Amino acid sequence: MTRNLKTAVLTAVTVLAAVLSLSRLEAATMTWVNKPTPGAGDWDYGTANWLPGPTTFAAGDTAQFAGGGGVYSPQTVFVGTASVAADVNVASLTIFGGYGTNYDFSGGDITGGSVNMNQDNTGRFQRDASYTFSAANLNANGILTYEPPTATGNLQFGAGTIKIGSNGQFYFRPGAAGAVLTNNFTVAAGGGKLGGNANAAFSGTASMDASSGSLTIEGRNVFGGLTVDVDGSATVIIADSYDSTGWSIFNGAVDGAGTAVVTIQTGSGTGTPTDYYAALAGAGGWDVKDVHFTGGSAMAIVPNSATFFSGVEANGGKVYVDYGKVVPSTGNHYGNVSGTYNVTLEHVLSNNARLQAATINVYDGGVLSGTATAFAGNTYVGTTGSTGTLAPGLSVGTLNVNGNLILGPDAVLDYEFDGATCDLTAVTGDLTLDGTLAVSGNFLLGQTYTLLTYGGNLMADNGLDITGVSAGKMFVTAGDGVVTFMAIPEPATVGLLGAAAAGMLLRRRSRG
Repeated sequence: MTRNLKTAVLTAVTVLAAVLSLSRLEAATMTWVNKPTPGAGDWDYGTANWLPGPTTFAAGDTAQFAGGGGVYSPQTVFVGTASVAADVNVASLTIFGGYGTNYDFSGGDITGGSVNMNQDNTGRFQRDASYTFSAANLNANGILTYEPPTATGNLQFGAGTIKIGSNGQFYFRPGAAGAVLTNNFTVAAGGGKLGGNANAAFSGTASMDASSGSLTIEGRNVFGGLTVDVDGSATVIIADSYDSTGWSIFNGAVDGAGTAVVTIQTGSGTGTPTDYYAALAGAGGWDVKDVHFTGGSAMAIVPNSATFFSGVEANGGKVYVDYGKVVPSTGNHYGNVSGTYNVTLEHVLSNNARLQAATINVYDGGVLSGTATAFAGNTYVGTTGSTGTLAPGLSVGTLNVNGNLILGPDAVLDYEFDGATCDLTAVTGDLTLDGTLAVSGNFLLGQTYTLLTYGGNLMADNGLDITGVSAGKMFVTAGDGVVTFMAIPEPATVGLLGAAAAGMLLRRRSRG
């Protein structure tokens, strides 16, 4: 009887061992045992740091990291054993759970399936080389950060595309200059954030979902070489972080079509530099419908002698500068005017915004409009053989030109009249008068309207052709720092001509 019992027990143990052995031949879903105190836990194939159990992790298992209330943060996970890095293979890695748990990964590579961030936690990956898992997905306010300490050259955070959606955030923050992230990005509906630091460079493409959502760009030297494809109603937001180690400087290209909008706005942070708010820089090549600057610190730094935002024109778009400024090259404060800025599409300035350069050229269908300031030594409009337009006011209002204004034969002054008032261009320097006055709105016959004021000299007065007025006579006069316009019915012409003969009119151009 005893021998039979022993035999039965041995048989049962052998069968159980075989079953357990067979069960680990199949992939399982394993959950990391969160540590109650600081200190790294090893992720390998031999250490029992996983639930259910605790038990060990096997190649091909699914790895879960469940944060939440009461979980010690950060959870430090070393991929390998006893400070010796070794790779692990996963079906997938998912970080989820409640708000506020940070998981720091270092050591070996994570191979196999995707890495997923699904809730308000942080995953920081500090391997000093590329990762080879299949892809990365960020959702539900999760944050993934890739921070190789010393690696340089081309790097990958996984072999595939990094997907940002549902307010997910991805940051590339290498510890050494010369590191380039080569991954492509997709930004799904709901959008999210993409950022870097002073050492970061990108070389892939970020494709926006055409239906909705926004991508917020943060950091310094973000997108050195990255192209952002913006379509549909998607939005790109470039936020100034006010951080001396994290100014948002854009060096890549935004490419897209449709009704896309790029918004450059003031962000938040510490260490505000004095009068240096870099929100955007680079050679341009943008092809989106509208570009918006909002907030007093929104600034675009563009190369000398560059036609920036040139691609916008293809989609009928505009550049909106609201409180912000557009500055060429190193013009990083209000007093610095360097380089040439070419306006080849409509620029709308408002709320103390500033378009700033040594030279501003408005041509090739470009429009300079709004109620703020063009700040340049010389502003040329319609002088290159193609049309350039000045359109003061957002309705009836004043556009300031700080410097000299040179209106060429292809210049158009697009002016709105509203009863006793009209648009005004206020010039601090010299004025060269030429081109066409395009009149719209309602004006009073016999009323004298001030079109331009200038603080310097009238360098040349070639008059203005006038369009938009059908009845009566139109007169433009220039002298003593003022250019005025008057429209009168035909019977009053004789009296006005008498006044002109008396020297009261220095210049007139009559059409009617």
